[in-house]
Amino acid sequence: MLIRRNPCGKWPTLVDIFTVYGIINVLSVIVPGPIIIYLANRVKIPAIRNLSILLVGFSVVHGLYHLSFLASLPVIGNILDLVSVTLLILFGLYYRWVVG
Repeated sequence: MLIRRNPCGKWPTLVDIFTVYGIINVLSVIVPGPIIIYLANRVKIPAIRNLSILLVGFSVVHGLYHLSFLASLPVIGNILDLVSVTLLILFGLYYRWVVG
């Protein structure tokens, strides 16, 4: 049922506040991805472009990780968590070897 009774008993709520927080979290991580990809393709310096693409990849996969747990799919979430951590480590290694 979509309408749940508030634990205080005062008014019915449509969704839980944690679900709303989860949706905001997912959108705030996934939505900037295509914008940054578009901007990264216009950058002339290859190292910065590649760093941006790795960071966007991490961001989008991490947002999908949050979405999978919001949708009660923990097995997929655990796989996406491993992929997002791998992308973040690759980002750090690329920065260390190429940029730094």
